[in-house]
Amino acid sequence: MKAVADEWSRIEKGEKPKVFPLLPDKKDWTDKTDDFTKEAFSYYREKRGASPNASNKFHFATLGLFAGYYPLEHMEAISPRPVLIIAGEKAQTLRFSKEAYEKAKEPKELVVVPGASHFAMYDKEEFVAPTVAKLADFFRKNLISK
Repeated sequence: MKAVADEWSRIEKGEKPKVFPLLPDKKDWTDKTDDFTKEAFSYYREKRGASPNASNKFHFATLGLFAGYYPLEHMEAISPRPVLIIAGEKAQTLRFSKEAYEKAKEPKELVVVPGASHFAMYDKEEFVAPTVAKLADFFRKNLISK
């Protein structure tokens, strides 16, 4: 983290921040480019979810902000509010969903969507429709006054 602290000091002195691409261009992919990166590229940099306002860049200094933020740290504090966690069966992020579920107290529910990857949950109708139905059921059950 010293490198991040040094970067913040450089920025404070008025120097330009170091900026890197968030996702590599396809031309830079190798046999080691993982499926998560490829699917993220497909969603964020191609027609599926690309935005003309998205620059595909991040500032090196922001890594320090991510290091200080760990959302799973306080899952148990959400209780006794109902927790619904939905993740794709093939999502590389499923392990975080499972960890959050384990840390959460009751009432809690984990729904693993068969065949779905992380990004497929964003816009693939065969995964989105049943997930929206589950959300509607969850909200009806837990948010409507009895």
